[in-house]
Amino acid sequence: MELKINQVIDSRYKIISKEGKGATSLVYKVLDLTNNAFKALKILTTAKNVDVAFKKEAGILSSLNFEHYVTPIDDFGIFTFENENYPYMVLEFYPNKTIQNIASTNTYLLFSNNELEYYFKRILLGLKGIHDNQVTKMIHKDLKPQNILLDAKWDPFIADFGISQVLQTEKNTLIEASGTPKYMAPELFLENNYDKNINQPYYIDIYAIGVMLYAYSTGMIPFENFDVIDYPEQTHKKEIATRDLNLWMDLVKPSVYNPEINRALENVILRAMAKDYHKRYQTLNELMDDFDQIDNNNFKPFEDYNTRPKNIEKPLVTYVSKFNRFLKIFNWKWLVMMILILLVIVFGFALVINLV
Repeated sequence: MELKINQVIDSRYKIISKEGKGATSLVYKVLDLTNNAFKALKILTTAKNVDVAFKKEAGILSSLNFEHYVTPIDDFGIFTFENENYPYMVLEFYPNKTIQNIASTNTYLLFSNNELEYYFKRILLGLKGIHDNQVTKMIHKDLKPQNILLDAKWDPFIADFGISQVLQTEKNTLIEASGTPKYMAPELFLENNYDKNINQPYYIDIYAIGVMLYAYSTGMIPFENFDVIDYPEQTHKKEIATRDLNLWMDLVKPSVYNPEINRALENVILRAMAKDYHKRYQTLNELMDDFDQIDNNNFKPFEDYNTRPKNIEKPLVTYVSKFNRFLKIFNWKWLVMMILILLVIVFGFALVINLV
């Protein structure tokens, strides 16, 4: 769907410009005609015809108010576009866009220690507010640079908390393979490899924090070459084609890409990104305590970051595993023979032409 500039939504919000597009939403800068204030209108494009459930969850989210979180929702509702009903939320407009825009679209800048501390201490405070809130009792599930907005003073604020929960209200599930693949914890790609008995699996958000710290301290994102394919015959309709990399490929230490990285910070990243969530930070307080001490080199090195979870199932069939299987079963002798036959045919044909 695509809204037109100057189009008015619900007789109140005039479309000024398109600000962003994600897998589940569109974001527009709008003018609130009731008070002439600029705001951000987020349309949930994958939640067609949601009504009662959306309004209930959005009502709860609009009442929240804690530090470094994009809150409260100023307004929410449902509007009709081409005979489909789409829910929307109206939020404060953040003029400096997202932390992703500090760098170019496809690469990341190296942050200094001061910059890392400035941004991530505030991000962690916002995430702590989400984790500690007794009303929601939820995790974010989709932390990434594109969801860290910057206000006029360049202070970071977490956005999109609750969006995935709103979209999944009727499913009544806390965890499933949802989110942005490159920031998703390995266990989310495996059906039976996380603890379903834990009501607040904070370690999922902690992994995403680790990936962001990795990105902004090295300029690289680990396991970035993801692709999404559908498996209609399986429970999870979305599986990650190169999920093998996330779970089976060893994590490269940040110091390989940035030899100047603070070693205490590297230690925090490695523990936050441990492949086995049991070895990861279990609460944000644990991570924050270590992050506050990154200028102190008196720490115990964390070495278990590449230890795989116990009893993990056989990897799902992906493009990577299919190609590896092809290499194993392909008979190279047949390929050589076919090439030789082709060469004989080509040269024979050329010879006949020359004789004629």
